[in-house]
Amino acid sequence: MTSVDPRHQIAREHSLTGLIQRGRIVCVGETGHECATPYAAKAAVLRHLGAVAFLDDHPANVNAAIGVTALAVLLDRGYQGLEAPEYGATVIDDVMDFPVLVDTFLRRTRRGVA
Repeated sequence: MTSVDPRHQIAREHSLTGLIQRGRIVCVGETGHECATPYAAKAAVLRHLGAVAFLDDHPANVNAAIGVTALAVLLDRGYQGLEAPEYGATVIDDVMDFPVLVDTFLRRTRRGVA
């Protein structure tokens, strides 16, 4: 999910080629669908999808995902002046930690066990 305007969906798909399958990218725009803020739009999409985990590099987006997803994770890029992650957010400094974190979470909660 990205805050890119939906009119730029194809360009975003090209920029993420090899990382995310075409058609699986959701563009919410800078203000997001009918929501006043991009973080509220992202939370609405997460709720609609029934997402279990969410990773973002902006604290407002992660804070909005708390309570909507079981695992809200902030990729800390050292932004100065932005709000802090709220209680309940997990903070990581390497994006490659996210898959491990999700896998561990799913195993501990037995969500990933068939």
